[in-house]
Amino acid sequence: MSAEIRVWEPVGPDNYSYELVKSVAGYYGVAMTPPGSPERAMAAREDEARGVGWWVINGDEKFKVHKVEATRKPIRIHAETTPPFGEWREVTA
Repeated sequence: MSAEIRVWEPVGPDNYSYELVKSVAGYYGVAMTPPGSPERAMAAREDEARGVGWWVINGDEKFKVHKVEATRKPIRIHAETTPPFGEWREVTA
């Protein structure tokens, strides 16, 4: 059973960087490669090694999240827990 994804936003100034590491298989990732194919297995291994997905960055610290909502301020992240740096509050609306 996986943990519940919650929405968080930083309290105070947002001095963090947000980075999206894209899949080697393109925009849709490994889902666009044939199931069970060697291409899919290779893409999945490379994606895992590269850390594909969204990251919140604070200096040398990085925290992987499920999604970043950057179209509004303050920026919101979707994750099971808050990043281990800074102060964050849970958003319900």
